[in-house]
Amino acid sequence: MKRKSKNKIISGALLCTICAYTLPVFAYTKDETVYSKIDSEGKKYQTIVSTRA
Repeated sequence: MKRKSKNKIISGALLCTICAYTLPVFAYTKDETVYSKIDSEGKKYQTIVSTRA
């Protein structure tokens, strides 16, 4: 009887660990690209921010 309950506790802890480990995989990510247009003197005159969710 003790062996069965011990196995259940170990398998439950392992299952919780696996679920907690894979949780960050489903986190929200955001890609952002920044473009800057410059003139012939190297001064910035326009900035474009492109985001993808």
